[in-house]
Amino acid sequence: MSSQSYLFNPTERTLAAAGDGFAPPRLTTVGRLALTLGPGDAGMIVYDTSLGTPFWWNGVAWVTFAGGAIYSEGTFSANFLTTTGTVTLLNPVNNARWSRIGNVVSITGKFTVQAVNLPTGDLTIDNLPYPVLAGQESAATVAATGLNNGARTAISAYLNGTGVVVKHYDSGSMDPIGVHVLAGSVWYLAGTYFTI
Repeated sequence: MSSQSYLFNPTERTLAAAGDGFAPPRLTTVGRLALTLGPGDAGMIVYDTSLGTPFWWNGVAWVTFAGGAIYSEGTFSANFLTTTGTVTLLNPVNNARWSRIGNVVSITGKFTVQAVNLPTGDLTIDNLPYPVLAGQESAATVAATGLNNGARTAISAYLNGTGVVVKHYDSGSMDPIGVHVLAGSVWYLAGTYFTI
């Protein structure tokens, strides 16, 4: 199915033909970003109902008519995921903030670990509000108090996909941090990244 046959709405075409103006197809941000588009779809226009602004597909990425300088902000519900085991957060809903100017997203958050169940492996702070642009992964700042063996742990993090991967530096290598997460530990996050 082509993107055109999926997006065009006969009612909107009828209204536009009657002289009521141009009404592009309406999609949420999630719906817009879920479309699989390529260079042949350049010129497609949709109205993003989540952000309240029109976007056009330039053949590579979605672009706003204002040149990408639209500002928006909100909250998101970050999760702590480990390779095995679980980490439960106190107040897990809308526990972090984001702001976006064009295709640049900034995130911040403070999280308190309520309970753990044998976490091991990597820790990912998951569920970012917008995906990280592939090939443009960047560093994030993560700090924590109340870690197991915290005196030997220096934290390092990077943004990738829909999450922040957190590691710890110990004796010359980057190691998984999951085993060091304890109930009662407090985590702080800040980062900026490019999105689609």
